[in-house]
Amino acid sequence: MFGRTKNEAPSVNPVPVYNVHTLQQSYQPIQMVWTKNSGGLEVPFNELIYALGCEGARIGADAVIGATFERNAVSKNVYMTGTAIKFTSR
Repeated sequence: MFGRTKNEAPSVNPVPVYNVHTLQQSYQPIQMVWTKNSGGLEVPFNELIYALGCEGARIGADAVIGATFERNAVSKNVYMTGTAIKFTSR
């Protein structure tokens, strides 16, 4: 899995992030990607989506699917994970 925390600035343009777990277009899964924000439980959702898209772009993905969001009330960390994919032609 590849991922970064909020403090590490992205250096690429993000790929699209979808919360669905399958697409009608054929694709090949590459690997899981994640992002973490330690800014407390009130984290802007769009920052996590942007960071997750950047993680996908860093490894050469075309998109990230299956995006899930998790909060840890004890540590106050907020995580987002997904599967980086590459589109294939039929």
